[in-house]
Amino acid sequence: MFKPLVDQRTNITDRIVDYMKQLIYNGELKPGEKLPPERELANMLNVSRTPMREALKILSAMGYIHIRHGHGLFVADPDEAVISQLANAVSLKRHTLMDLFDVRLVLEAQAAKWAAARRTDDELKNLHAIVAAANKDMRDLPDPDFATRNDHAFHYAIAQASHNSVILRIMNSLLDLMKVGRQHALSIPGRFAQSVKDHEKIVHAIEAQQPDKAHEAMRHHIQDVRRDVLSQLAEQNEDT
Repeated sequence: MFKPLVDQRTNITDRIVDYMKQLIYNGELKPGEKLPPERELANMLNVSRTPMREALKILSAMGYIHIRHGHGLFVADPDEAVISQLANAVSLKRHTLMDLFDVRLVLEAQAAKWAAARRTDDELKNLHAIVAAANKDMRDLPDPDFATRNDHAFHYAIAQASHNSVILRIMNSLLDLMKVGRQHALSIPGRFAQSVKDHEKIVHAIEAQQPDKAHEAMRHHIQDVRRDVLSQLAEQNEDT
């Protein structure tokens, strides 16, 4: 499961944090699962113990892992992570949720554009794998945990393929803040299936190395999700 980190373009501690979070969101690391000791993890990731130790402290502070002295390191439930609690607080406010969508329109469309120009073959393969996994669970109302993880993995993979360290760091926080909003959107019947179709169009543009088409496909996708969420919120307000 754990692979050596070979990308040295970003701060190695941040790289470890991003990698571990991705394993958790992808479901490769399960809540409650015990992690290898710090020294062993450092060896597996081919990093020194100092950045490994710092990364574990950051992950613990964010709520992604529990450090139980005398017992070891354990994966936390991402729903209980501190950052997710923050997401619960801000995403329940309609205007804040819409502000987050506005930011996504700008950042993620640009990330998709850069990804089309800069992606590697391995990054393209990863995007195809994420979409393929979603197609296996193509139902009107899919498993909510899977849908949330899959959607997060897709948008994070786009940010990675953009090869821009700043946008990757921003997207890390943005995607975490959007978690509740994402769950809300994916609970709408048919929304996940439509999102997967949108994701396929984005990947096709990235594969063809067509930056403008990738940019437009991502903008269209986020605008559609925002429209559906607004529509459902309006219906809920009418019912209350």
